[in-house]
Amino acid sequence: MPVPAHIPAPARQAAEASDALERAERELKTATESLSVISQQLASIRVVVDGDARVVNGDSLGQEVPETPSKRSARVTTLTVADPPGLLLHQHNLQKRKSKQAASQPRFRRVSNVQSGGSGRELRLHGRWMELSTQATSQDAQSNRQRPNANKAKSGFRSRTATKDDLAAINVSARVPVLHPQGMFKLCWDLFALALLLNDSILLPMALAWDFAMTDEGIGGIYTSITFYTSLIFWSLDLPVNLNTAVYLRGRLVLRRPSIMCQYARSWMIFDLFVLSLDYSYLMMAADVVLLRFVRILRVVRLIRIVKLSKLNTMIEESAASAGRQWVTLVVAITKTAVMMLMTAHFLTCTWFYIGMNLGPELPNPSWVEMAEIAVRWDPGTANATEAETAAAAHLVPGWLQYMHSLRWIMNSPSPPEMYAGSGVEWGFDILISVLTLVVIGSAISKISGTTAELRAMNEESDRRRRDVRLYLAGQSVSYELVTRIMRFVDYKLEKFSTNTLDASLISPTLQLELYVSQRADYLSKIPIFALAQECYPEVFGTLCAALKKNFFEKGEHVFLSGSYCTSLHLTSTGNYNYTADLSMEVEFLEGAHCHWFGELSLFAAQAIHQSTLMPTSFAETFSLQGQDIVECVKDSRGCSTMFCEYAKDFVAAMQKTESKHGDEDQILQGEKCCKQNQHFQALYPDPKKLFQNIIVHEAPPSSKDGELDNNNSQKQEFKQMASSGSLVLSKLSSESSTFTNGTVGPDYEPVESTEDPGLHDLVYEVMHRDLDAEGLPKKLETCIPELHPMKSPHILYEQAGERDRGTSSCISVLALVKNNYDIFTEPQGKNVKLKESQWEELQELVSWIEPDEEQLHAVLVLLAIRALGKSKAVLQQLPEESRRPERAVVHLLAWHENVVPSVRWLSQRSKDYVEEALSTHELFNLAQMLQGENCPANVKQLREHIELKGEAIFRFYILFLLGFMSGLAGGHGSRFMNAKNADSTIGGIRMLQRLMNINPTTIYWGYMGLRAAKLALPFDTPEDMVLIRLACLARIQDDGGYQALKNSWHALGARERMSLTDHFLADGIE
Repeated sequence: MPVPAHIPAPARQAAEASDALERAERELKTATESLSVISQQLASIRVVVDGDARVVNGDSLGQEVPETPSKRSARVTTLTVADPPGLLLHQHNLQKRKSKQAASQPRFRRVSNVQSGGSGRELRLHGRWMELSTQATSQDAQSNRQRPNANKAKSGFRSRTATKDDLAAINVSARVPVLHPQGMFKLCWDLFALALLLNDSILLPMALAWDFAMTDEGIGGIYTSITFYTSLIFWSLDLPVNLNTAVYLRGRLVLRRPSIMCQYARSWMIFDLFVLSLDYSYLMMAADVVLLRFVRILRVVRLIRIVKLSKLNTMIEESAASAGRQWVTLVVAITKTAVMMLMTAHFLTCTWFYIGMNLGPELPNPSWVEMAEIAVRWDPGTANATEAETAAAAHLVPGWLQYMHSLRWIMNSPSPPEMYAGSGVEWGFDILISVLTLVVIGSAISKISGTTAELRAMNEESDRRRRDVRLYLAGQSVSYELVTRIMRFVDYKLEKFSTNTLDASLISPTLQLELYVSQRADYLSKIPIFALAQECYPEVFGTLCAALKKNFFEKGEHVFLSGSYCTSLHLTSTGNYNYTADLSMEVEFLEGAHCHWFGELSLFAAQAIHQSTLMPTSFAETFSLQGQDIVECVKDSRGCSTMFCEYAKDFVAAMQKTESKHGDEDQILQGEKCCKQNQHFQALYPDPKKLFQNIIVHEAPPSSKDGELDNNNSQKQEFKQMASSGSLVLSKLSSESSTFTNGTVGPDYEPVESTEDPGLHDLVYEVMHRDLDAEGLPKKLETCIPELHPMKSPHILYEQAGERDRGTSSCISVLALVKNNYDIFTEPQGKNVKLKESQWEELQELVSWIEPDEEQLHAVLVLLAIRALGKSKAVLQQLPEESRRPERAVVHLLAWHENVVPSVRWLSQRSKDYVEEALSTHELFNLAQMLQGENCPANVKQLREHIELKGEAIFRFYILFLLGFMSGLAGGHGSRFMNAKNADSTIGGIRMLQRLMNINPTTIYWGYMGLRAAKLALPFDTPEDMVLIRLACLARIQDDGGYQALKNSWHALGARERMSLTDHFLADGIE
């Protein structure tokens, strides 16, 4: 113990001398005990090695019976502890093996798990998830970087992909909305653009050939004017529409406007600006007679807009391919060919008439229009002619008849041609018409025949397979009724399952995944955990969609039967079904329009059983997915592996607690609950009421004006929370639990935090100086410790009602131990397992050794009340990476979020130090793990080094915390756990730790194992006996039947395997 510096020198020297004498006395006493122990060890080794006789005293644990202590006697029972003979023998043999040869790496074979009388319906996590969890945690530092943070998760995950829901989320707050390229508005916009392009394709050639403009009178001029201004307005608005339409880049929907603009600039932006400038130039110059020739040139150049019709061809082909119907493909091909032929004929018709009208009046030769007597070229020599006379002379027949004459020439030119022999332009164009007609008609006929041949080839394969089945059935003795059923199913499957397989080498892996996602995402995303995977890891979700297998069922053929083993997840796709639950004889009709899923438990549990029957009432299709397929898909992503492993553990544990264990309804309910508890879900959709800044545990009484507060902000927040959801399933889950209020007073009440001391210090003072009130104690604790309040407790807020009950039990048990009140401590215990008086006396000896004062008792009550908050995933999700451990999380709450743990505010600094040091000690060493054989002597050594650094006072406070912690494990108003059955192991473990500073860690650890062996009356002599005892602790074996099953499994191993396991389980982890 260090001497304070302010003490005078003589007194300081005397104190230092006294300390030195005490240390020398303790070392001398330890040495004396060690010498006596060594002599006993040598004798034990000699007996074992020589094989003369079996060790009589196998547990090597002697206990001196103390004098009867007083109620608060400081005397503690002394344990004489020595290393077990089996351990010494193992160490001796191990040294001999090392000296002979180097240790080799043993190869193990799996051994069946040992159940100590457990129920046959016990659910266990499948080994594949244990292995995946080990792989995911082997690189914990890197996987933590992939774990979503509450502040960055949404932007981090959603930057990989985008959906229509994300588009809606952006448009909630954006002034100018971003349009989806496949949305209804964009579809209608593109259809209107297509109509305008077709109109320009028809009208512009005619306007050039017949020379009519917007200023002309009559229906032609009016229609041209209307369509021109409509087109001008539309194409002017088309620019901002395209700049605000999301685009696909490498198969992903991009919502950022800079990326949209860059993509548009690389495609059609320059072309659209050029053509739009032509329209405005034509509008400004159309009324100027001087620029009439240039205006005609602009009218010709405006025909370049027809180039955008190439987009029509792409749109038509993609629409026909997405329809998936053969007749649609054929109709589309014929329609495209017909439109192409008509448009070509229309262009040639207008060009032929234009040539006839514009050969030049200076040539004496008449044009074909004059020879056909449908029009006369205008002669500039007749200067006195009026405009009406000129028009009448130019057009001898109406325009539509002129168009029909020109079209007839294009479709079937007269023979001999009615053209002047010296007109070279007309003869040349006539030859061009003949060549183009042959090319266009020939290619059209070829395309139609090619499409027909492709369809015939596709049908031939189906017909061949159908014919093979029919020929096989014809050669067998099969009834007509069965042949009919078989052929109906064959026809159905051939119709649904195309014989043409996709050549994967033609498309990239990313496009393959997107293809699977587009086909199957609507089914798989109905399940909450897969919807979360789609939101967080879209690439992994794509591989999961690809892993789905399609199954076909006939009417009356069972998909699964009640009582059969469940080996895969089933999702209904098409068809109608009859569903019958195991415990109900009622048949439920399930429509094929809605997706239903069954058997989710089989993906994560080692063994699952169907408790229902599903039978199609028509031809049906389902998708199936196995657990091993999921592991193969997620194993390459550490973040996704962590998410699924966490969900798998929670889901199996939750189903184990249900009454049905395998019920379909329970699987759906527990799946939603476990998905909401997942850290990835909480990072994406944090519940506002669980955020630290919104929590008020210790409330002040409500004032009158608080009831008039508006709740609009909460409603807006909920709307934004729903709008930002990336999935309808996840939106539903997040909206179910999202609210801003604690829900304790009412929706219109805004709680205010209280600064008044709840009175725990006064309660501790009363306990230390008065007797305990058994009836009013739980109520007092709930009042004085806000963290234990049945309604406002943070445990209730974070859905840890069981932890609140355990905290209350721990606090009551500690107070009963300190006050030596046996009745309060054992109140929830049954008569058959009630704590023995001798066990109670041992507990009192431990309390007497600790000698807690008021500050320590105050500190331990607060610690026991808040300790379990570090287990909440919602709490850990809001903490920094370095504080995401249960004990560190509580320390962080103590330092930065006292509103969550308000009882800490009224602790003294000394009490706070006790709480923080006990938490750091508990993080380093967990007594429960030692009691179950999960740690090793190295952990005891770490505890010893820690206590040497922190001091004995911290160690005694930690023992007091362990007594309360272990007593409250099973809850109750008292200690339900610390009964006659469990007390011996707990007391033995704590009493072994009392000698922590005097005995080596290996002796302490195996001394406790010896106590467990003595309690179960099991041998503890040889190294294999010691290994079996540790395995019994790990397997929670409490009876001789379980130990014998374990022993039989052990002896089923080979000698080399047993030796390797013995080396492993007897290793202390120190060297």
